[in-house]
Formats: sequence, C-alpha cells, structure tokens
Amino acid sequence: MNIDHANKRPAEIQPQRDYFADALMIGLSRQIYFKLARGPLRTLLTSLISFGVAPILMWQRQFKRYVIYEQQQFWHLAKWLQGNLKQTKSEKKVDTLLSALEDCARERPPQFEFRLLSHLCMAFLAIIFFTQLFDFGRHGLSAVLDCTYLYPAGLAGLIKSLVARPLATKLYFIWNVCISGAAMCHIGEVYHHQRRVREFVDHFRALANELNPNAPKANLFNPTIRLSRQWVWIISGILLLLSGVFWALPVMLAGAAHCRLMRVVSLVHRSEIALQFRDIRRQLNPEQVIKLPVHLRNWCSNELCGAPLPEGDSICTLCQSESLEPLYVRVNRQ
Repeated sequence: MNIDHANKRPAEIQPQRDYFADALMIGLSRQIYFKLARGPLRTLLTSLISFGVAPILMWQRQFKRYVIYEQQQFWHLAKWLQGNLKQTKSEKKVDTLLSALEDCARERPPQFEFRLLSHLCMAFLAIIFFTQLFDFGRHGLSAVLDCTYLYPAGLAGLIKSLVARPLATKLYFIWNVCISGAAMCHIGEVYHHQRRVREFVDHFRALANELNPNAPKANLFNPTIRLSRQWVWIISGILLLLSGVFWALPVMLAGAAHCRLMRVVSLVHRSEIALQFRDIRRQLNPEQVIKLPVHLRNWCSNELCGAPLPEGDSICTLCQSESLEPLYVRVNRQ
C-alpha cells in the first residue's frame, strides 16, 4: 500500500565501501614493533646475564614474526591492485610489482641463510663448551665464568693465560668469535630485508606516478638504518669492549639495526605506501569518501589531551592546543 507522507523520501544509494582496502590502509599505517624491538638498556642487561646468547636468539624469533607480518601486508596490497587495476594502462607495472612480491613471499624466508649461520654459531658454541668443560672437572657456573667474564683482560693477562691456561684461552676466543659472528649475521639479515622493502617501495612509487603523472610530487622519505648515529648503542658496546667482552660491540650494533628498522625505517615506508594507496583509491573511485587513518593525522600536543585531529586541522578543537606532526614524520628526523 502506497502512503504519501511529508517525511517520506526515497533512500539514497550509497557507494559501495571497500572494507578490505580500508583495513589494509589502516594496517599499513600502524606501528607493528610492539614488544619486538627492545631498547639498549634492556639489551645490555639481557646480554650480560645470558653471556650474549639470549638477545640474538630473541631477535631471530621476533624478526621472523615481523617479516611475515609485513610481507602479508604487501602481498594483500598487490592482490588488491591486481584486482582493481586490470583495465588500466598500468597493467605492466602491476605485473612487475606482483612478480617482486611473489619472490618476497616465498615459503622460505629470504633471510634464511643469515638465520641459519647465526644458529650454527650458537650450536657450535654450546657443543664446544659442553664437551671441553670436562677438562675443568666441573660444568657449573664457576667454570663458565673462568672462560668468559673472569678471563684476564688486557694484553699482559692474555699473554700470561696463553701459556698457563690454554683451554680457557681457547674457550674464551670461541665464545667471542661465535657471539660476534651470530650478531653480524643478524645485521646482514636486517640490511637484506631493508633492501627488499626498498625495492617494493620503488615499484609502488613508479606505479603511483604512472596512474597519476600530473599529481603534485609528495615528499619522499628514504630512511636508512644509519648505525653510525646510534650513539647510545655504540657507547654501551664500547664500554663493554674495554672490559674484555669483545662481542659487545657487534651485539649492540645488531640491536641498533634491529630497532632502527622496526621503529623508523619500516614505519616511514609503510606510512608513505598507505598515503599513496589512498590517492590511488581516490582516483579509481572519486565519489567515495576515504578518511585518513588516525596514525597518519596530526596529533594534539597537549599530553592531557593527545587526540588525533581531523584532516587538515592544525589546532585541537577540544583544548585549543597546537598540533604535532604524524609519528612517521617525527621519527624520520631521528
């Protein structure tokens, strides 16, 4: 039955919302290093307590989880592009991007060789210490300390121990070489992953430029690990190095590379991809309103407020405080 009423009006057809793309864009803008990147103080204490073993094993497990999570985001992004850009002139660029991602998303992690070498160093160290400590007549903590932290430091003590304590000298050098080698392998793993992510970012930038060549060029961020500027990590490693723990500097540099990649490099790259992904979605569907993710907005500078501001606002409407730049812009300056 048709009834005319003053308040009756036809329903407006809303444009269909792409919830998968919304979730993907929000995921790219989020921080994913929670509990996966420890600071220098905790790394230093954990290294001393575990004779340098625990941080490297922990980083290997954490880094594997991090790489898998990041590769899943990039793979979902490539699949979305493949499904929505088939009829565009950039099909060749999409295929190039997909081929690069398929290589990164293989079942075997691309850093498998580095991780294997690191685990071999740890296994060799454990086997040598377990078998050679029989000559001490004991396997307790005191025997391990005699070959590690209590080994005479300095050139004079080293020369004296080479003659008087050849077994302790051998175990001391094996301990330092194995821990240092495992730490250097982790540094290589981090740099290798950074290079692969950078290749993905370059492919995505080329694709965005081809889709909209007349768009204004955004500020492109190219963060690097830059171990030479990680002063807190370097100073901590040098202090332990002077006390006779030669693996301290490689381990602290490995921790610096691990944290820098997760806290700065990855966050900046994924935030840039999220912004360009939003521009691509706007171009494909101009009628749909695509809001800027919270993590990419300006924030209120008042610590008691800290609210994310609407896009384009520079003053907080709640407390009238000035705004802070998004996190990815701030950490890029570090």
